[in-house]
Amino acid sequence: MKLWIYLRNKYGFLSLNNKEISLRAEDVNAAFADYPFNVQMSEEALLNYLKRNLFDPVFSFVCVEEQKKVGFALTGRNGSSFYDIATAVLKDYRRKGIAITLMSKAFDKISKEKGQYILECLSINDKALSLYQNAGFKINRSLTVYKIQDDGIRSDHPFFEGLLKDKLALIDDLADRPSFQNSLPALKNLKDIKILYDEDNYLVYNDKSGEFLRFHGPCKLELFKALKNANLKEYTFVNLDDEVYPPKMMEKLGLLKIVSQYELIKN
Repeated sequence: MKLWIYLRNKYGFLSLNNKEISLRAEDVNAAFADYPFNVQMSEEALLNYLKRNLFDPVFSFVCVEEQKKVGFALTGRNGSSFYDIATAVLKDYRRKGIAITLMSKAFDKISKEKGQYILECLSINDKALSLYQNAGFKINRSLTVYKIQDDGIRSDHPFFEGLLKDKLALIDDLADRPSFQNSLPALKNLKDIKILYDEDNYLVYNDKSGEFLRFHGPCKLELFKALKNANLKEYTFVNLDDEVYPPKMMEKLGLLKIVSQYELIKN
């Protein structure tokens, strides 16, 4: 029996645009229970995560066996760009073609919009990378996540501080080449995000979570050290483009690499 016939007969693949179908934090947490990084979320955290990533239920699907949710593919949309927010399958249901079927259903919808499908894959995850490449995805670029510890030393450079929502005109998506979730449309969905800036530099950050979301200009280290009211001792730089922010340069600034990812695209 062909795989797609077997899957169709054994499992249901349903659109999350159906109001009778929902995905809860417990479903997401179960599928990511054995993930190499902790991604366990509360309901509020999941809702915020989906909002940040411009979640669109029309292009998102869940796989069910009877009444049990065994996998999902969640998609965000920004114009003609579609982002794989998260695709996961319960451990006991993997290697059955469920993940690729979910993504294929999403891509079928996306192709009708003449859009591109973007996803990220850990560079150390050879099996997933091979799966995506066999499904037609191509590596577009490398992204890196860093962290830096607060040494308590402050810069006296005269930066201004404000809320991002009041300074959106400063943000340059073309120059920064942000990842999908750090693009300007995505950042607009976040509340109380702050910005340090002057004429040539800016740093977009969340002082509650410790995330540096955007980082621009020649005074990169000065921007960090200008944080006067830092509440955390460690900050994370999320998905910086390796061409815009070369790893060797970031290491010289005192940043420690946490993980590298590939951004893959399918048109």
